[in-house]
Amino acid sequence: MPVSPNPLNYFEGKGNLYFTPTGGVERHVGNCPSFVTTPVFETREHFSSMEGIRAVDREVTVQAGLNFAIDLEEITIDNLALFYFGEVETNSDGNLQFGILDITTITGALRFTGANTIGARYEVVIPSVSMIPSGDFDWISDDWARCQLTGKSLITGGVFGTVERLADGA
Repeated sequence: MPVSPNPLNYFEGKGNLYFTPTGGVERHVGNCPSFVTTPVFETREHFSSMEGIRAVDREVTVQAGLNFAIDLEEITIDNLALFYFGEVETNSDGNLQFGILDITTITGALRFTGANTIGARYEVVIPSVSMIPSGDFDWISDDWARCQLTGKSLITGGVFGTVERLADGA
C-alpha cells in the first residue's frame, strides 16, 4: 500500500457478503449494493468547577458499539425470511415457505470479502450480530426490489469484529 498522500489509496468498495445464522451454515446473500458499518460511541464529559465558566476538562467513552445496514437485491426465500423474521421450511406440497414474524430474533455472523479493483481489498468479519428489517418491501414497483436490514454487532472476545487487509489487494 502506498504511503499517504497518494491517489492509489483511494477506495471504491465492491465485494461479497456472507451470513451465517446462529447454529447454521454460512451462505452468500447475493448482490448487495450497500453494506455500511457505523461505529457508535456515547461519551461523558467532566466539567471543571475551578474557573469562572464551566469548561470541559475530561471526556471518557462510556458506551461503544458497531451498527450496520445492508441492502439485499437478490429476492430469495432466505433473504425474504431474514426481512420478515421467518424460518424457511418445506411445506406439504414440497414448496419452500416461512411464516411472517415466525421468530423474534435473528442472530448470526457476517463476513464481507472485498473484490474491488480500485484500492486495497479488505475482509470484514463481524462474528456476532443481531439484525432487524429496516424500511419497506415493495411487492409492486417499477424499481428493483430490496430487502433492507439493520443491526448491531455484539461484542465477542473483547472486539466487535475485525478488518483485515488482504494480500492480493490492488
